[in-house]
Amino acid sequence: VKLGSGVTLYGYYMFHGGTNPDGKKTTLQESQATGYPQDLPVKSYDFQAPLGEFGQMHPSFRDLKTFHLFLSDFGPALAPMTAYFPTEMPTGKLDRETPRVAVRSDAQSGFVFLNNYQKDHPLPRQTGFQVQVKLASGSVNVPRQAVDIPSGAYTFWPVNMPLGGTVLEQATAQPLCRLEDPDTYLFFAWPGIAPEFVFRPGDGVEIEAPQARVQREAERVTVDGITPGLGVAIEIHTKEGHRTEILVLSREQARNIWKAPLGGRERLIYSPADVYFDGDQIHLSSTDATRLSFAAFPSLDRDVAGFRQTVNEGIFKGYAAAVEPVNVEPEVRRVQEAGKAAPVRMGKEVARAPEETAFDGAARWSIRIPDVKSASVGEVFLRITYQGDVARVYAGGRLITDDFYHGAPWEIGLRNIPAADLKQGLELKILPLRQDAPIYLAAAAKPAIPAGGQLAQVTEVRLLPEYRVVADVRP
Repeated sequence: VKLGSGVTLYGYYMFHGGTNPDGKKTTLQESQATGYPQDLPVKSYDFQAPLGEFGQMHPSFRDLKTFHLFLSDFGPALAPMTAYFPTEMPTGKLDRETPRVAVRSDAQSGFVFLNNYQKDHPLPRQTGFQVQVKLASGSVNVPRQAVDIPSGAYTFWPVNMPLGGTVLEQATAQPLCRLEDPDTYLFFAWPGIAPEFVFRPGDGVEIEAPQARVQREAERVTVDGITPGLGVAIEIHTKEGHRTEILVLSREQARNIWKAPLGGRERLIYSPADVYFDGDQIHLSSTDATRLSFAAFPSLDRDVAGFRQTVNEGIFKGYAAAVEPVNVEPEVRRVQEAGKAAPVRMGKEVARAPEETAFDGAARWSIRIPDVKSASVGEVFLRITYQGDVARVYAGGRLITDDFYHGAPWEIGLRNIPAADLKQGLELKILPLRQDAPIYLAAAAKPAIPAGGQLAQVTEVRLLPEYRVVADVRP
């Protein structure tokens, strides 16, 4: 929505969550008492960020990565483009029928941005969607034939994109990234929207798509019937002998694409693991040992120590690490029932966080963590599924981190807790959530509490070892 509306300086808050340090005389969190509009947890400053408080890659990281890859390769073309809006605009957030759409264009080419997602209030399926984009060369209907836009979809499509010595007049697939050597473009299709590509090839340009349907009429070539995957969907050949390949991925495959200079050239990496790069090293991590694999394009020039070659996935050459899973279970014991919680106090506009003394009456659990002996485990996450108001974890009598209940499981990284404190065990405190608490919770997160009652309960405590391996691909 922001890109389609004309943003050129793109930023985030927060992109990586963190933990407030201990203050010398007071706690350091934002609070209404110190002039902020609301109270925040004492230690946790996570905001459900793409990279969590303890370094976790949350699902939103992958969704944002599809934009980052696009901006890295196509940002110079997008940045100077002006934002244009349709003659009929939504009257407000309660208007669920009018399509939310915009165009970024330089009068010659551009991108159609569409959004059919609204948080907590699903928008209906848009039937028969099509827009007319006015360019200097004339008007273009996008898409060529009207399509239905599923509820929850948000994507953007190219118009008159120069590509491989030809012009991609339009496509119902989102550009992801490209390689220059070999000349390769990646797109992905939104679930429920069939990918279609319309080219104006020009003289001496051949377009092939052996696994799809190719229609040639007048000055255009249309390719549809594409099954998303990791293989080449479309090939473009010019009379000078230049070849360009186009891949059309599924959205899930696009979320697992990474790109970096590796082994002397720029490569694409496909992996279900969490990935980061350090020079010619590929770092893979996952709480699922079976996901410690990757596939590379162009293929690597040699074997990778600690990895075995696997079946290729499309144009990608596969490698997998062999890591033995570790099974560890915490010892959890309830040591104190919750007392009667005091009514939640209101601030100027929103509820206030509880006083420190309120935690004397919180429900309490003892959690003992067994030793995890594995060279492949770099971090262990404690995942607590609970219902309540405010939860806190202590180690060695010191507050480690805390959480305002919002319905999602709470993950805590244990790597930086001193071993002696872990050996003594952790203490979990949960302040009860009163049925009459004036706190907003999404419908899916709001627990059923009898009138006049309260709730502080733990439904599951798990330990999730995070396995880490490194693939060294130096030439």
